[in-house]
Amino acid sequence: MFTLEAETRCDHLVTEDMKKLWSVQMELLRELQRICQKHNLTYFAIEGTLLGAVRHGGYIPWDDDIDVGMYGEDYERFCAIVESELPEYYSFQHYSTQDGFNIGFARIRDSRTTGCTRAEYDLFLEDDSYNFGIFIDIFPIVDEPETVLEKRRQQLKGAFSNFLKRGYTEVIRRKKGIKAATSKKEAIIFALCYYSWKLFGRFTTYKKASHRRWKAMTMFKNSSRIGLTPFYGYVDRYIWDKSDFAETVELPFEDMTITCPKEYDKVLRKRYGDYNVFVKGGAVHTFVVVDTETPYAERLSDHRQK
Repeated sequence: MFTLEAETRCDHLVTEDMKKLWSVQMELLRELQRICQKHNLTYFAIEGTLLGAVRHGGYIPWDDDIDVGMYGEDYERFCAIVESELPEYYSFQHYSTQDGFNIGFARIRDSRTTGCTRAEYDLFLEDDSYNFGIFIDIFPIVDEPETVLEKRRQQLKGAFSNFLKRGYTEVIRRKKGIKAATSKKEAIIFALCYYSWKLFGRFTTYKKASHRRWKAMTMFKNSSRIGLTPFYGYVDRYIWDKSDFAETVELPFEDMTITCPKEYDKVLRKRYGDYNVFVKGGAVHTFVVVDTETPYAERLSDHRQK
């Protein structure tokens, strides 16, 4: 039974505040499940959420988010209908709804709360159109190139659009004096992105550039492999045999259930290796401000005036 009381799990103290955060995210998950069931869309627990469901029957005790994935086609359908399905206090965040949303996936957020990450705080604090509510992440899972030649073709097709969309974000960073590069190589890449947008941005929009990259990332169909390429790139541990996701199973997740790939053992071993070995990590999202009871517009008002 899920309660908001603090408790120790796996020698880790889960505080009442963390439980409250989880509770908000679980309500968002229930809403996603309702929409998927209504429209016959398939989703899967992925990443730490899948690991938590399999190993803990809920959250990893030191985790702070929910990650789900959808096949590319279902993801596109979901993005097209979700805004009309959500209650007014929930918001959908995606490149098509928010300029500068440059993270390769989508979020559903609860506007009655505050869940502001460091990256968002730095880039969008003064943007009144940006929603800082507590969220869950929704990743597209797409068909992968089968050959090196196909991979290079996809990379070339999406490269220019990717430079433009990154350049848009780099313009915002430079205006705010934010240095994102951690190496000389990154500094060169970010500079190229910046000048690409300054030169060509007048002929397009952020949404159009993002959409062209999405089309490049989904150019292959009926491949034998699928992956989280739109976010992670061509990293092997985020790419699986499509057959591993062909069937699903419902697993306990706190006081509810969550849809998982039936071959979750293969998926998790590809991703983590021996996933039964506990590796405690810090909060993935490095929240700057979290408040489960105060709307972000009110909670961040003082920050905006500084």
